[in-house]
Amino acid sequence: MVFRSRMMIAGLGWRKSGRLWAGSAAGGPGVVACSALKRTYRDFLRSYAPDAVFVHLTGSAGTISERINARVHEYMPATLLASQLETLEAPEADERHITVAINTSPELIADQVLKQLGRVQLTP
Repeated sequence: MVFRSRMMIAGLGWRKSGRLWAGSAAGGPGVVACSALKRTYRDFLRSYAPDAVFVHLTGSAGTISERINARVHEYMPATLLASQLETLEAPEADERHITVAINTSPELIADQVLKQLGRVQLTP
């Protein structure tokens, strides 16, 4: 998240920051936080990081709205939530991803993500 935030603050679009991240992560694992709402966006990121595994977080609009309103950040005002949910194309079966519900604490969500990532075959 820090990497993406710094890139966005510097005025770079998500596509350029994604290319730069993929290049900087070559040879090692990395984490990028971004919405990648559409398959075409995830395909773009995979073109630079073919072994990428996407974490698809699921929850009700109410839960997501509560969490957005509770945090302090420079992106994603709650007013954009409805359009983001309308735009969302959930990952398909042929996309390497895990799905985690957000109906628990952030700590438990992170634990679940780590557990599920540990079960993902990272090389084809």
